[in-house]
Amino acid sequence: MELVRRSLSNFLNIGERSLQLYQLQKGEYMECDRSPTFPILPATKIIEFLDNCKTLGITSSLRQFREWVRNQ
Repeated sequence: MELVRRSLSNFLNIGERSLQLYQLQKGEYMECDRSPTFPILPATKIIEFLDNCKTLGITSSLRQFREWVRNQ
């Protein structure tokens, strides 16, 4: 686990109705509201997308998500 931990600069943890994003800073993982990899994508939008996949289906959810990205 320690070897993997050193190689990840950021990761996410998805729970039942929550999502936490973490970024490695000074050797410790700190929670953040946006992924350093995808800074335009807030955690709330990821949760919204996952919820939409359950209710609208993947295809419709991806269409809506792509439209949101285009408008950013």
